[in-house]
Amino acid sequence: MNREDIIKLANKAYGIDEEGKPFHPSALLHLEIFANLVASAQLEEVALEFDKMKAFGDTAASFAAFVRGMKK
Repeated sequence: MNREDIIKLANKAYGIDEEGKPFHPSALLHLEIFANLVASAQLEEVALEFDKMKAFGDTAASFAAFVRGMKK
């Protein structure tokens, strides 16, 4: 699933039409929250992969910490 697929599903779930107009005033706020949750989950997956790189020691741990710091 790519970014556009996620946006289409979220739009449908939160009541935003094909032109980007919300059916409900809070739809855009909910969509932003959803997008932040998806982004945070993806960043955590990347950080977990760095955590698995034990051979790289502190460097991998630093990258994992950096990636986790990118979350909103």
